[in-house]
Amino acid sequence: MQRIIQWGKKWLPLLEDLWLVITNPKCWTVVGTISREWDLELREMMADYKFTLVNVNQLNKKHYTAYLNPDGPGLWIQNRPYSCFFRYDRDHIKFDSNREEIPRRATMIRACYKLVNETSIGELFSD
Repeated sequence: MQRIIQWGKKWLPLLEDLWLVITNPKCWTVVGTISREWDLELREMMADYKFTLVNVNQLNKKHYTAYLNPDGPGLWIQNRPYSCFFRYDRDHIKFDSNREEIPRRATMIRACYKLVNETSIGELFSD
């Protein structure tokens, strides 16, 4: 019985993540390199903070940047979910040196849900 419990603790979260990705075809293709370190950092910030929207494009009223941690990096949120949650420079001028790093697909989907639930963004995935 103990082995079954240990197996479940190890594999059920992975199976849940796999199911989440399989059932969301918009995230099958991503732009960027998946970074385990950035994934862990983003999940920690998601557990501790709420999203704040910033940097609104005045032409089409779309948000391109959000913050989780008031002292942390900006997060690119446009092009959800296939090219989002890059770390963005706080001055909104340029991407920082880790631009190419993105979190895992399941973390991006969870972050999209959190973004919609905590802000007025109104759409889960952008077109």
